Amino acid sequence: MMYVSLFFVVVFSTYLQLTTGRIGTPHFMAPEVVKREPYGKPVDIWGCGVMLYILLSGSLPFFGTKDRLFDMIVKGRYNVSYNLEKPYYCTIE
Repeated sequence: MMYVSLFFVVVFSTYLQLTTGRIGTPHFMAPEVVKREPYGKPVDIWGCGVMLYILLSGSLPFFGTKDRLFDMIVKGRYNVSYNLEKPYYCTIE
C-alpha cells in the first residue's frame, strides 16, 4: 500500500510540475508568466488560444509597447478590430 501511494505522489507531482521565469514571445505569454508566478502546462493552451485568435481574425489579440502589452495580457483586454465591410475570414479560401 505504501508503494502505491508513493508512486501516485511522484507521478502526480511530476505531471503538475510548476515553472517560474519569463521565457517566450511576449505576445503569446500567459498572465501567470507575465506576473512571474509559478505556471504549468495550461500556459501552453493560452498560447494555442492566441494562435487560434490570429488565424481567425488576422491580427494579434494583444499589441503595444512592452509595458502596455503586459498590462493588456494581465487584465485580459484583447484587441477586437472587426472590419465590417470585409472581414478577414471572408478572404480565406
